[in-house]
Amino acid sequence: MKKIFLLPFLVLTSLFFQNDVSANEMSTEDVNPVEYKEMMDIVKREVLKGVEENELEKIPEVQEFKNTYKEEKIFEFVGNTEAYKMLNSKNDIELNSQNNILGYQKQLIEFEDGSFAILESKTTEVSDLNSAFNLGVTPFSGTGTEYFNTKAGKSFTNDFSYSYWGLWKVAELHLITNFTIENSNKVKITSTDHAGTKAYTPSTVDNVSTSIIINNGLDAQSRGSYRKTNGVVIDGFPIGATRYISFNTLIRIHATSGSDIYFYVQNSITE
Repeated sequence: MKKIFLLPFLVLTSLFFQNDVSANEMSTEDVNPVEYKEMMDIVKREVLKGVEENELEKIPEVQEFKNTYKEEKIFEFVGNTEAYKMLNSKNDIELNSQNNILGYQKQLIEFEDGSFAILESKTTEVSDLNSAFNLGVTPFSGTGTEYFNTKAGKSFTNDFSYSYWGLWKVAELHLITNFTIENSNKVKITSTDHAGTKAYTPSTVDNVSTSIIINNGLDAQSRGSYRKTNGVVIDGFPIGATRYISFNTLIRIHATSGSDIYFYVQNSITE
């Protein structure tokens, strides 16, 4: 098991709350849910286009929203959005075709209040990290599974991530699994990591660890463990509601044909 890391509590005020409107001009009322949903529909559209996070604050509707409500009112509202509360539920999450397919390795989960989450699983060959490949079978086809074919000795990286948005990206969790298809009977996970995992106000993610659960057979499995707190962590002690979340990545050799080895990658989130 990898060493436990404590992630710093990151505050995003520099990105989303720098403006020229004085506090006295902002509304002291609670955030209007209708206005929030309309604004988030625009944010979602831009995120799906691939717009960078630091460009989202330039969207006129986002600027108007930030200039209308006090910072603490926005934090309070975001902390109660469905996307923010999603990983606080007791329901296991598995990528499946019931969610909207964005592409070969992405799924969008939308909520009635306008918040949303994105789950992504990207498998790349180590010798060609700029592109993922597959058999032409749509990943996440009912089971959260991607199918691939390769030759013995090839190495790969799978980056399984979950990000959720309440205006800005509130948190992003990663489980990175590096593995090699050694032969037709053996897949070996060589290392795991959580690079890219981060959280912003009003959320904290810490006590992060990754490990190898099963290895050196037809199956190999990695796991990432995360503590998510709706609040802050001071000297290792969470102040706020806390949940412990697990990411799971399973690599399984599925079949062989001559020198071709067929395998699949399956991802899930549990508590």
